[in-house]
Amino acid sequence: MSSVNFVPCKNFDPSELEGTTLLMPAPNSIANLSQLAIDILLTTLRVERVGFIDCPYIIPVCGLESPRELGKERILHTAAEAYQTIEGTKFTILQIRAPVAKGKGAPFVRDLSKWCASAKFSDVVVATGADASLRDDRQLTSDPLRVMWARSLFPERQKRVDAMANPIPELETFANRMFRSSRNGLPPTSLPPGTGLSRIIDYVWKQDESLPPLAFLLYFTTEGENMIQAQQKADALDQLIGFSPEQAIGKRQWMLPTIWGMDAYESFDREIY
Repeated sequence: MSSVNFVPCKNFDPSELEGTTLLMPAPNSIANLSQLAIDILLTTLRVERVGFIDCPYIIPVCGLESPRELGKERILHTAAEAYQTIEGTKFTILQIRAPVAKGKGAPFVRDLSKWCASAKFSDVVVATGADASLRDDRQLTSDPLRVMWARSLFPERQKRVDAMANPIPELETFANRMFRSSRNGLPPTSLPPGTGLSRIIDYVWKQDESLPPLAFLLYFTTEGENMIQAQQKADALDQLIGFSPEQAIGKRQWMLPTIWGMDAYESFDREIY
């Protein structure tokens, strides 16, 4: 019995998840950078909320969204919600706004994989941060973005990325520089620390060939102010997944979520830092 349950919104048929790409952030990854990037996508793209994830492993939290226009109804959001795009190719976006509780990463990923299989997603893209302090010399002098095609191939998506003027580099794999986890006993991986539950996701997917193809989009970052990096990550997700037509990649003007409170954010004296 799975503990990750999809609760559809009124009038949404869960069968409409089938065949769509699922984009989600890696829970517990550094700086919440991927959650910020996905908030930008949800604010800019034409999407509709189609359901919620009911799961005992995600810390429960809810909050009211600040409306972009005065007089509009404020929307209550929960810790994990699903959205779908309503223009062009249909994509499913899972936003997870709260951490997975300590010690619950493995059962969460196991049950998440069961939901992905039952929903029959065509493929899964996990957006994650990675600890920038652990880059090697080559990574220090190059783009902070990396893509990792974790299980099975995405021939069309790989062609799309390779055809771009500045394709996203693949995550390097060095036999003498694999990362071990001291807590969960997973085998060494090229996924660096800071990627949250990505290592467990990668491990679970590799054990079950019936699961949809999986890719990771990493951004080497640190804790702190990451507004610019979030917009760069949104650009990269657009490049990887294809929310925009190819000729518009990298040219979209992203809208920042009102929930970020950017008016207050811009008002303080940045010189103090």
